[in-house]
Amino acid sequence: MIKIFWVRLLAVLLGIGLFTNISFGQCNAIGSTPWNIAGTWNSCGGTFPTAANQVVITGFTVTLPSSQAAGNLAGSGTISSVGSNILSIGSALANTTFSGIIQNGAGITGITKVGSNTQTFSGANTYTGVTTINAGVVSVGTINNGGVAGNLGQAGVAATNLVLGGGTLQYTGGSASTDRAFALTTGTTSSINITTAGTTLTMSGASGNGTNGALTKLGSGTLLLSGANTYTGLTTISAGTIKVGSNTALGTNAAGTSVSVGAALDLNGVNYSTTEALTLNGTGTGATTGALLNSNATAATFAGTVALGSSSTINTTNQITLSGVVSGANT
Repeated sequence: MIKIFWVRLLAVLLGIGLFTNISFGQCNAIGSTPWNIAGTWNSCGGTFPTAANQVVITGFTVTLPSSQAAGNLAGSGTISSVGSNILSIGSALANTTFSGIIQNGAGITGITKVGSNTQTFSGANTYTGVTTINAGVVSVGTINNGGVAGNLGQAGVAATNLVLGGGTLQYTGGSASTDRAFALTTGTTSSINITTAGTTLTMSGASGNGTNGALTKLGSGTLLLSGANTYTGLTTISAGTIKVGSNTALGTNAAGTSVSVGAALDLNGVNYSTTEALTLNGTGTGATTGALLNSNATAATFAGTVALGSSSTINTTNQITLSGVVSGANT
């Protein structure tokens, strides 16, 4: 194993105006051994660790000299960038949590998640670059409004600042709302996981960015979509509930929406005039009765066709008007 040690002098020495402040650090430059930083750093032997390395930053600042890759990220330090650089995180290494701060430096910092592992961010990150989730899971407890620091950074509301490219955005916090939107990469299926039953995450931004990317809802919580969403791929509710807040919440009507056994679509008092093809399976979630329901006292309508893929329940405690054809072997 190659180990590179350094000492950095930054403060007053002997009271005569010279600077000394001693910080020690260590780089493990081979294999997947954690690559540890415990001091202010611009370059470790001229290189950043490879994508096979775990990076552990403890209490200090790492400045990216260029776009870099790491297997995963742990610790509580600070990451910034000397230019407009991207830190690519992810491999088959262990799931890790980074509780420090990712921020812009002289340029804008962005984050790209690749690989199958789960990367958790728990700090009040202020970076304003793009967050891209191409594989694995990015897990956060906060998704604030655009321009507000949080686990997903401080980027603006534009869908192009949060790109789902085949990975999963996992939300573990309490009920909250955000005006941030997301884009779906063409030809991919991405997921949003609301982990906790009884929790509702409201996303009001205009999402999808007009691509044919598909969206899958995971987790036992509720995802409320209320933006003018433009994605054209399939919406699948695999677990929990999607609640609509507009008649374009499920994207365009090009591919339709499918509700799996144990999941539900909540029309939420909306006049859903988009002719979305809907496939229902099962009787709803543990918290609700009905694979299709209206939790709002205001009457709801649904203009699309409804296919019963298996024995299914539609909850009519609050009024639902179906104006499309209802079909399937279980009608």
